[in-house]
Amino acid sequence: MEQDLRALLAQRKLPAFRSREEMKNLLLREEYGYFPDLPFSFAVRDAGGVCAPLVCGKWPYHKMEMTLTTEYGSRTLPFTRLYCDDGEKRPLIIYIDFNQGAPSPYYPVELVAERGVNVLSFYYTDAASDDGDFSNGIVPIFLPQGQNTDDACGKLGVWAFCASRLLDYALTLPGIDATRVGVLGHSRLGKTALVAGMLDERFTYVFPNDSGCCGDALFRGNTGEQISDIVRSFPFWFCKNFHKYAQTGVPEAFDQHYLLACIAPRRVHTGAAEQDGWADPLSQQLSCLAAGEYWQTEYGLPGLVDGARRVPAGGALTQGFVAYHLRAGLHQLSYHDWELYIGYIKK
Repeated sequence: MEQDLRALLAQRKLPAFRSREEMKNLLLREEYGYFPDLPFSFAVRDAGGVCAPLVCGKWPYHKMEMTLTTEYGSRTLPFTRLYCDDGEKRPLIIYIDFNQGAPSPYYPVELVAERGVNVLSFYYTDAASDDGDFSNGIVPIFLPQGQNTDDACGKLGVWAFCASRLLDYALTLPGIDATRVGVLGHSRLGKTALVAGMLDERFTYVFPNDSGCCGDALFRGNTGEQISDIVRSFPFWFCKNFHKYAQTGVPEAFDQHYLLACIAPRRVHTGAAEQDGWADPLSQQLSCLAAGEYWQTEYGLPGLVDGARRVPAGGALTQGFVAYHLRAGLHQLSYHDWELYIGYIKK
C-alpha cells in the first residue's frame, strides 16, 4: 500500500504557520539576514555585442554590464542577456549561474531559446566571492562594513539582491511579460532563488533546484545535510544569528516550509534528484506538501496537488501553485530540469 505522506509529515511536528510578515521577519532575523536599507541606482551597457557563435535565430545572446551605485560608490556586475525583441511579450527567467557563461551543462542556452524564454544571467562569484571575504564584487557598496551586525545578510543575500537588480533592468525591456517572471538557481543558488522570491514579489515563479538544507528541505527529520554541517563549511552564507543553531540543533520557532510559504500566493516549483541524499529529496517533498497548505488556507489556491504520494524518480507534480519533481541521477541542474521549469512558467 502506498505510503500517505501526510502521516509522515505529522510525525515531524512542524511549527504552525504565522502571518507572512511574521514568517519572513523570523527567517531574515534568524537565518538569512536583512538587506541594508540603501538607495541605489543602476546603468546598463552592452559589453561587447553578441557572444559569437551563440546567436539562436532571432535570439541574440549578449554580454552586458550593470553598474550599481550607492552612496558608497559604484561597482560593475557582468551579466548575459538572451532576449528576443520582435514585439511579442515572453516569459523571463533570472538565472543565477554556477558557471561563467553559456553554453554549459547547467545553462543550455540553445534549448532555452528554442522554448521561447528570455533569460538574464549572472555568474554568482562576479557579485561576491563564495567565501568569507566581504571586500569584493558589489559587497563594498552594499555591505560597506561587512556583516557588522548579527542580523546582517550573508552571501546568499548579496546574490539575491543582484537577482532583483537584473529584474529591475529586465522590466524596462518591452519583450518581457511581467506576469511570468521567474528566478532560478541550483544548490546554494537554489537557496538564493528562494530568498530572492521571498523578498521580491515581482518574481511570480521561483525555481529552486536541488536546494536542500536551508533551502526547500525541512530541518526536522532530515537525513542529509544538517545545520551543523552547513554552518561549519559556509557560515558566510547566512547571518551570524543562524550560527547558534549549529550547536542547539533544529530551530524551535521555524522550519523551511515557512520559506516556501512566504512565496504565496505566487508559484514555486522545486526540483530534486533521486541520488542527492545530501539534499534529502523526501524532506524536500514534505516541505512542499506542508507549505502547500498555506496556499489553500490563506488564499484558497491549490498547493502541492497529489502531494500526499511519494513521487518516483522521473515523476513531477505540476498542477498546483506548489510544484515538485524528482529527477533520476545526481546533484546537478540538467536539461530535464530546465524543460520542466520552462513548461511550468509557460503553462
